[in-house]
Amino acid sequence: MKNIRLLWHIFPAILLITLAAMGLVSWYGTSAIKNFYYQQMTGDIEVRAQLLQPEINRLLVQSLEKLQLFCRRVGRKATTRISVIASDGLVLADSNEDPAKMDNHGNRPEIQTGMSGQVGSSIRFSKTLGHNRLYVALPVSKNELGNKTVLRLSLPVTAIEDVLGKIHQKIIIGIIGVVLFATLIAYIVARSISFPLETLQKKAEKLASGTLMRPFNVSDYRVSSEMASLATSFNSMAAEVQARIQTISRKNNELEAVFSSMSDPVIAIDSEEQIIRINRAAATLFNLDLQKVTGLSFSGLVRNHEIQELAALVLEHNETVQEEVTIFEGIKEKQLRTRMTPLLDATGNSIGALIVMTDMTRIYRLENMRRDFAANVSHELKTPIT
Repeated sequence: MKNIRLLWHIFPAILLITLAAMGLVSWYGTSAIKNFYYQQMTGDIEVRAQLLQPEINRLLVQSLEKLQLFCRRVGRKATTRISVIASDGLVLADSNEDPAKMDNHGNRPEIQTGMSGQVGSSIRFSKTLGHNRLYVALPVSKNELGNKTVLRLSLPVTAIEDVLGKIHQKIIIGIIGVVLFATLIAYIVARSISFPLETLQKKAEKLASGTLMRPFNVSDYRVSSEMASLATSFNSMAAEVQARIQTISRKNNELEAVFSSMSDPVIAIDSEEQIIRINRAAATLFNLDLQKVTGLSFSGLVRNHEIQELAALVLEHNETVQEEVTIFEGIKEKQLRTRMTPLLDATGNSIGALIVMTDMTRIYRLENMRRDFAANVSHELKTPIT
């Protein structure tokens, strides 16, 4: 899986939590407002129905025709639809329609609740009027058989829907504003967490490359105590690593100075017979470029069969050997006392060989001259004087 920056781990999470919280709050708020308006409207319609209840009961006994005229007249003045439904679901009177042409209303939920002796209400789309309406029904009379007549009043809820629509618009605008503000805050918070870590990462990369760096100053950032502890630990580690690098560098320079100043030719090779280090004397002896031989094949540069065999022997058996080797510089012969020693790492494993060659040519020449001189003197002493 592809790794992504810490910023993009934190920022979307905060943003999603904010959006979810705002969505939940807006849904709860609009639901509460909607229920409040519907309850208020339901209560208002119920009061109207109770005011009409005595007259409805009186007209039910007198004449259904007068009941129809009363419902039509009052309904138009109050801009309220008024219906009277019998216990079998037949419409006895209606302020907007001819009762004889209307469907049976026995299956309407508010009618069924009203028949049970309670106040019923429901909101649904009216096919007759073409919009959503709130219906409230309550029992108004009861005959000797126990059958109830229900008075139902209804009002359009378009006004409430318009109000809720405006509230929704304001909520959406508010949500957009809050989300934009939350986005900015989330980015600042996420950045404040990720930026010190990114800075620490860059310093770690510099440290890994061996570059000296300033300590991570915790006071430059507003960070948590965990981040401050991490930065302090990193500074301690960086100081120790830099001190060790400086120590190793100093020792390496000292070793290089000693290695370069040796008058005897010295060559260090690895286990693959590639040159690790060579000093100036060895480069001069074998006519090599001191700056270009590192990593090249030892046997390909030092073309001497005896030296090559000795190097292979040391690498194979991991033992020190010493031999007298003869090489030629043009027509001049050189005698080299060659000592080869295994190079070992910290665990004692062989990693190559160190070759030290001492030029014995002049010493051997002087020794030969001494022997020749001694032989001549001895010969002269033994010869009789005539």
